[in-house]
Amino acid sequence: MSKYFKIMQHHSIIPISENVYSLMGSMKLFNVFKYSRTMVILKDGNDLCLVNPVRLNHTEEKKLLSMGKIHSILKLGRLHSVDLPYYMDKFSPKLWASSKDSFLEKYNYRINIDLELTASIPFLDMQIYSFKTSKENEAVAYLPQESGIILSCDALVNMKEIDPMANWLVRTLSKILPEPTYIGPNWYKAMKPKKEDFEEVLKFKFDKMIPAHGPILKEQADFKIKNYVDRFKF
Repeated sequence: MSKYFKIMQHHSIIPISENVYSLMGSMKLFNVFKYSRTMVILKDGNDLCLVNPVRLNHTEEKKLLSMGKIHSILKLGRLHSVDLPYYMDKFSPKLWASSKDSFLEKYNYRINIDLELTASIPFLDMQIYSFKTSKENEAVAYLPQESGIILSCDALVNMKEIDPMANWLVRTLSKILPEPTYIGPNWYKAMKPKKEDFEEVLKFKFDKMIPAHGPILKEQADFKIKNYVDRFKF
């Protein structure tokens, strides 16, 4: 399996809500900056949808497969791509992604649902919002269950809290981030989205947010993010 990205340190799968699970993995940028990246697992009957996929060690992959069949991959952002080939080649799931995703240009993976063309996916009544103003494709997913759950990639994060996967360098640099940090700072600098995209996301009503980076916002997530967006200097 040397053609695939190596397995990085990760935690175990944990339940978040009914039919919603998460796993905190890690990433190392330039072999210097180590930080967390979270995969979300959605379960609909015997079908599993992996959001922001992370490759797992043998023990945790066996646990994942005991939960059901890997039915689909939801790729919310351009930058979370390294483990996609492993899952696509080994399990042949459906791919729900943006047709504007430049990472996919070198592969022959068929996009079954184009996030640029849809506002909903028939899996746990999921709704999708694709950013209109960012330089690279980015989307969020909304689950209406309980009081609403948002799944995000790089646009919405929770980076000020202590990251258990971060090395000393990332923990040191994170101290200069504002309190809180709900918009990915490096992603924002590169993608230059406008406020209107975040205002559209906030039309969803959600109590929880599960970001790809940082701990879960477990309550009043929409209220906290709205206050942050209102103060953010776009």
